[in-house]
Amino acid sequence: MRTLSKSDLKVALDCPTKLFYRKQRFPSTLSDNDYLKLLAEGGYAVGLMAQLQHPGGIDLGGIGNGAEAAERTRALLAQEEVTLFEAAFLHDAFLVRVDILVKRGDRLELIEVKSKGIDGPYELEDRDWQEYLDDVAYQTGVVRLAAPGCTVEPYLLVPDKTKRTAIDGLNGLFRISRGAAEPGGFQPIDVRYTGDLEALRAEDLLIKLPVRAHVESLLPELMVEAGQLAASLNPTLQRIATPIGLHCASCEYRGAAPDDPARDGFRQCWGPLADAPPTVLDLYRAGNLNTWQGGALDDLIAQGRVGIADVPDSVLVGPKPEKPYFGGRPLMQKHQRSERIDPALRAAVQGWSYPLHFIDFETSRMALPYHRGMRPWEQIGFQWSCHTIAAPDAEPTHAEWLNTEEAFPSFAFARSIMEHIGEAGTVLTWSGHENTVLRDIRCQMDTYTHADATLARWLDAVVRDKDRGLDGRLTDMNALAVQGYFHPDTKGRTSIKYTLPAVLKEQRSPRIRRWLEHFGTCADGPVDLWATDDQGLPLNPYGLLPAIDRIDGYAVREGTGAMTAYADMLYGELRDQSEARAALSEALRLYCRLDTLAMVIIWEHWRG
Repeated sequence: MRTLSKSDLKVALDCPTKLFYRKQRFPSTLSDNDYLKLLAEGGYAVGLMAQLQHPGGIDLGGIGNGAEAAERTRALLAQEEVTLFEAAFLHDAFLVRVDILVKRGDRLELIEVKSKGIDGPYELEDRDWQEYLDDVAYQTGVVRLAAPGCTVEPYLLVPDKTKRTAIDGLNGLFRISRGAAEPGGFQPIDVRYTGDLEALRAEDLLIKLPVRAHVESLLPELMVEAGQLAASLNPTLQRIATPIGLHCASCEYRGAAPDDPARDGFRQCWGPLADAPPTVLDLYRAGNLNTWQGGALDDLIAQGRVGIADVPDSVLVGPKPEKPYFGGRPLMQKHQRSERIDPALRAAVQGWSYPLHFIDFETSRMALPYHRGMRPWEQIGFQWSCHTIAAPDAEPTHAEWLNTEEAFPSFAFARSIMEHIGEAGTVLTWSGHENTVLRDIRCQMDTYTHADATLARWLDAVVRDKDRGLDGRLTDMNALAVQGYFHPDTKGRTSIKYTLPAVLKEQRSPRIRRWLEHFGTCADGPVDLWATDDQGLPLNPYGLLPAIDRIDGYAVREGTGAMTAYADMLYGELRDQSEARAALSEALRLYCRLDTLAMVIIWEHWRG
């Protein structure tokens, strides 16, 4: 018998059709989503911490068969008092596993552990916590059906972002290892805590939130919907048809099986419409446009008019033609067939003050803090790269900093960038992230009573902070791109990962090719990031960053990969392997260096 698990329900509540694809094990982009894997690993650590703070609990997680685990749970609940981890409850086709179940007489505490943080014991906002409340509500409903003689009290147990850890290196004391993937794609996870158990039990980083009122309001409608979903599973698996719409843009089955139409979930839903490029799903800020225009894009999709060419200009422009939506980007997606650089953008570039400093930061936030005194999900800056252009036709010079010590890095990080770029010239970024990081570090200086008057004054001069009336000296190139740069290949997006390849197709500066050909060096020799395809067009340099053969092809080619590499280098299983640490450091340096060189290349192109 097929069962409806918590994960099944979560997918189906987003789109009922996905339940069919999930049960059929259709390829999904989520299986290759590094960011979700990173979050999941944080969740495993928080989950183990929660278990260790409930001594004497019996772990049923090793029983993979749901029916068998449910039978074992039923037997253990015959005891007057017992604490269970991964207790299983099965009722008809409903199957749930409860993170922590505490039985005292006929009272069951159902505790769902999540890594999402909250700022203290405040009232939960349903909008922000909806998927977690749905999860707890479903568990509560099933447990009540399977154990009718018991009173079920539901709770969420989550990190409290107002608390600070007393344990140094807490995050790194949780060792996470992944086993080989089993048939069907399941990959076993092993999590071990290697620190002082009593110290961990004394930590109060996790807060227990009663959610009964939320659950009671959700339960009636949720269990009806769960019953309808479960009915589609047996005796034969049925596909519940869901109208296509703009929500399909973020579907995990979109693009997951381009070479296998029969197992391409998105194509199964969209049929021939899936072959209409480009579609409204690719419109810049399509969700905003749809909302502001009263669902106009969903109406077009329902009519089978899914091409951007089918969208009326009035929808893309908005009610004020003199101020079109998003600087006219959606409208340009429909009509612009070539690159466009606004004269105002070129003028802005010409107005920058030399030296020009192109900077990029790599940072990390984890559910469990890295260092003593830190809060859950508190940010650290662990790496920066800077390319500097001293004069209009000067060659770029490069500098960098990477933390390689198991110590709180943010103050050393900020001081090193201050000492490098000083107080002269325009400082360029490709988002507001760098401004946020420096602003956070300035706040951390006060919180941690870090006395460095020179650094404090420099940060106050460089960051933008409306609340404190600070204008700063950072210029966001991405914000300029939104208003003044368009290329059809970017599909309206302005991420540097899209903008750089587009610029390389149009660039005419001989310096750009030279910079990429002589990009840098690694342990295996020179790194050349210039290559072309069969038509002679430049390939995306990010895809050419070398993999680390010494660590089974490990590669750092985007921000999440950088966060993962940093965690592996200092706190993961590779921390004690000097060769692996050196290789990870090398990969981090190359990736961050490319981010700032990419900004230089775009600047070189923009200035003409």
